[in-house]
Amino acid sequence: QIKREIVKEIIFKRDIPVFSISKLESYGSCPYSYYVKNILRPKDIKEYSLGNIDLGNILHHLLEKIGKACDFELDDNKKIQSLVADAFEEIMIEGQYQSYDTGYFLYQLQRIKDNGQNIVEIMLSSLRNDSFNPKFYELDFGINKSLPPFQINLSGGKKIELEGKIDRLDVCSVGNKNYLKIIDYKLSAKEIELKRVIDGISFQLFIYLESQLNNKENIYSGEVLPGGLHYSTLLDEINFEGDAGKKANKGFLVENKDMTFYYDKNYSNLKVISQNAYQQICKRIYSKISEYVKGMEIGDFKVNPYYYENNNNACQYCDYYRLCGNKTKFRYCKKINNKTIVERLEGKDDQLDQGTAGNN
Repeated sequence: QIKREIVKEIIFKRDIPVFSISKLESYGSCPYSYYVKNILRPKDIKEYSLGNIDLGNILHHLLEKIGKACDFELDDNKKIQSLVADAFEEIMIEGQYQSYDTGYFLYQLQRIKDNGQNIVEIMLSSLRNDSFNPKFYELDFGINKSLPPFQINLSGGKKIELEGKIDRLDVCSVGNKNYLKIIDYKLSAKEIELKRVIDGISFQLFIYLESQLNNKENIYSGEVLPGGLHYSTLLDEINFEGDAGKKANKGFLVENKDMTFYYDKNYSNLKVISQNAYQQICKRIYSKISEYVKGMEIGDFKVNPYYYENNNNACQYCDYYRLCGNKTKFRYCKKINNKTIVERLEGKDDQLDQGTAGNN
């Protein structure tokens, strides 16, 4: 338990405090881990190697540069190859990756470049027959960002502002309606697990979409509606042949009256949820955010990591596990598949909120 005065000085200095979405998810995963990372702030030891973060950053920047240069509309492989090579060279200089001059690092960088070429080709192929068109790349919102922070009202009349960066935002326009779709790039295959979303552990994509549906800058002409949200796999499970692009997309489309994009072959791997289910999910996310902010205000940073069955718990991914040495204190959460979650959100089953068993 941390004194409120200390918490206020560090976290709640502003009249309307600002949080990144990832920090709120971190608190939801384990308050103590959040405390160590964001309040104690230990310095990381920089290793002379290319890790997944570096790999992800390089590929993110590559896709951003290619997208802004051509909107993924090229159909000439030689031009694609030249554009990728130029973008890759710029990234190497900007990120100072050219300083990795050993043979092994050069080999890794070449592999990234080769994979980047294949990824761009797959993306170009899938977008040629897509109802959605890319509109923004690396769209950030927050203090002094491209767009202002996303302000939300909490219980008790409090307000907070959220900030983040959207990898890609696509739009499908039907008349005066704009359906927005959030795409988040991942190095390896990942699915949106709705139980983890409503448990307050992994809700980033939903808040990204909400931030744009409630955007006050009027950057979309006409009405804005939720179109979907999904992960797009950059490396794993992409065989660079046939339906590779389709397999790379995992997530949800939101049901609407304009059914145009439901039948795109690119989205056969995505599930459809109703408007009501989408709203119910967001309602639970906002409730969790209110709970987390209240917990921070009262100085609650105890060891309380989530724990799902099969030993899936927050401690597995925590950089500070050795500081607390936790082996017994967990917040047990019941794992429920997406289909059952959606059915319960639709009112066909009222057992949804009985999935957390409490602390040990």
